[in-house]
Amino acid sequence: MRPSIVFIHLGSKIPKYLLRNLERTQNLFPDYKIVLITNKPNFSLESIFTYTFEENSRTEILFSKIEKNLNMDFRKGYWKFTLQRIFALASYQNSYRDESVLHVESDVILLPNFPFDKLWAIE
Repeated sequence: MRPSIVFIHLGSKIPKYLLRNLERTQNLFPDYKIVLITNKPNFSLESIFTYTFEENSRTEILFSKIEKNLNMDFRKGYWKFTLQRIFALASYQNSYRDESVLHVESDVILLPNFPFDKLWAIE
């Protein structure tokens, strides 16, 4: 089974560069499931699977434990946003346990010759 290519954006407005990157990735890799994990309910894009991440009491408990050891103000909330993305990805994986995923940062583009076969041969 092919991996899903997963992008994550949590926050207010989804940037244009991410929308363009999603479209480009879908055009380059039409046989792959492209996923956008977002916290914007009712957001959808044609041909892109959208998963809505909602923080819950469990994530709040994890944050409260972690923030005791990290400076949550570092680089304007770097740790908080990084952890939120990890929790969002974990939530997606928990809902779709049978899928392999490749998480791609929103501002990273995959080249047409991206070596999926070599990446998944490592398993």
